[in-house]
Formats: sequence, C-alpha cells, structure tokens
Amino acid sequence: GRSLTNPAGEKTFLEFEGTAGKPLQNAEKYLGQFSLNVNYDSSIEFADTICINPNLYEVYDSGCKVEDKKSYSGQGAPLAVTKLEEIISPGSSSEVEFRFILKNKGKGKVGTITLGKRLLGNENLICHFKGEKENRLEEGVELIKIKMDEKQEAILICQKPLLENLNSFMTTLNLDFTYDYEIKQKNKLNLLK
Repeated sequence: GRSLTNPAGEKTFLEFEGTAGKPLQNAEKYLGQFSLNVNYDSSIEFADTICINPNLYEVYDSGCKVEDKKSYSGQGAPLAVTKLEEIISPGSSSEVEFRFILKNKGKGKVGTITLGKRLLGNENLICHFKGEKENRLEEGVELIKIKMDEKQEAILICQKPLLENLNSFMTTLNLDFTYDYEIKQKNKLNLLK
C-alpha cells in the first residue's frame, strides 16, 4: 500500500501450495491458467486549499478568487476524487456547497465507500452521497456510505452555512474515505516434468 511515509508502495510475496495430477502420457510440460482474486480494505485522504467568498458580488474584495471547478488526477489509490465544484449562495443566509466526483481509476472494482473526516477549516461539513436519501446511524455514529454503481462513479455533496459580510478567505478542505476493493488477475501456469 502507498502512504505518506511510503509513497512508492510496498510489495509482498505470497506463497501457496498446489498439487498437480499426472500429466498426459509422454507430455513434457503443461500450460494452464489460474486466476488470482484479491479483496482488501483501503483508504484515501483528499486535501486542498480553496477560496471561499460569501460576498460574491462585492466589487472591492481584493482577497482570493473562487475557482468554480477543479480537476484532479487522483490521490494515488484506485478510488480518486477527480472533480470538485464549488457553489456559493450569497446573501443573508449564505452557504457554500461542494460537489465531489469520485471515480474508480484502478483495474478492479470499488464496493462500498464510507466518508470519514469532512472538514472545511476546522469545522464539520454536512454531507451525503447523491442518491442516498439519509445517512445511517450505527452504534450512535453517523455513517455516510454508498455502494459504488456500475459506472464506478459516485457524487458526494457537502454544505456549510457561512457568516455574511465576510471577505473572501483561503481555507483547507479535508476529506477521508474508506472503501473495499476487489481485483481479479489471470495468470499463466507452466508445469514442467
């Protein structure tokens, strides 16, 4: 797995035992195939610094400039945040809404995604996955989950009410996700007498 302390990832060599029956008469070798199915749990962290401007129409605000849409190549894992859309609703009840597009960038299949940390600065965001009517409670803890669809894409929507009459400001946006992943790989087997 890749991590901040090990960005290149790691390799693990696994040994398994097998038995071969008798080869065909006079056969010197046997070529066959076997498949390897791997299921594992993984996690990713998404972090970016963004501009928030509650007074979107303020002419004299000389602070930062809001980027409505941003694209990302991924975070080094099969599951990746690929796009972020920032929508600001100015006025007396101003709020910011973020729409995150999550995609499977790997060769396997993403199962269930669970959202963990969801912070704008040091304050929690209110989030849900598109298509999920309500979040689940398990042992008193709110779980924000979705099963990845056939297109291997999901949309996460997060909101945060803002204080009015604030000038634009830069802040951090942090999310983390856990997910289960399955990958299947076909290999060749060469048995020699």
